[in-house]
Amino acid sequence: MKAHKIWIDAGHGNKDPGAVGLNNRREADDNLRLAMLVEPLLRARGFGTGMTRTANNFTTSRVTAAMNANADIYLSLHRNDNKGESGHGYETITKENFSSADNALAQAVHRRMVEAGIQRDRGIKRINLSTLTSLPARIAGCTLEVGFMRNQRDNELFDQNLQRYARAIVQGVCDVYGAPIPEFTTIDAKLIMRHVAKIEPLNIEQIKRYDFDGNGVLTANHALRILRIIAGLDPKGSAGPVIFKGGDEVLIAAA
Repeated sequence: MKAHKIWIDAGHGNKDPGAVGLNNRREADDNLRLAMLVEPLLRARGFGTGMTRTANNFTTSRVTAAMNANADIYLSLHRNDNKGESGHGYETITKENFSSADNALAQAVHRRMVEAGIQRDRGIKRINLSTLTSLPARIAGCTLEVGFMRNQRDNELFDQNLQRYARAIVQGVCDVYGAPIPEFTTIDAKLIMRHVAKIEPLNIEQIKRYDFDGNGVLTANHALRILRIIAGLDPKGSAGPVIFKGGDEVLIAAA
């Protein structure tokens, strides 16, 4: 099975806070929180992963970076804005002239996100957002608007269900493209510890799966990292500026 490469774009950032909600809550920060949970979950299923940013700064064009890294899928993570507090709920967006791949991705992710317990299903919208229309035809893309920044209930749902939303996004991707490898379980952590203790050495392919650092050496920290991912406690995912890590390819971006 092909290990598709997925670009995860946490919307806004740098000097652009995005929508500013209640108590000066910044959309850019919320987008990044979700992106940093989605990335390790996708990587744990064997997908190549790339991120526009892993902090509140970046220096490259979102779309250009995704194209240069040969991404197949583009997930743009956002939260919605409105002038008052009446707007609420979740929606998925594709461009108006959407492809079958765009639509399949949007439909699958939308279904899983709604199942995860979003306050209100606002449906799939067809809007020509500049990021989506700039993507080449070979990249399937959609934008996720995960609740409204000025709605207190949507903010509460976002905070309470962040890990559920991340898992829903990943499951939507898997529904369309399959998963190259099974999801991590506690058995994986046990295998690492047996390898570290030299009780039952792992083979090269197993080591590559668990090697978040890319140096070919596993330690007890790798087992702990997997347990944290399973528990939804690993918001940072990779330990360094790795952009794509899938198969034999590792591309490094500027830190």
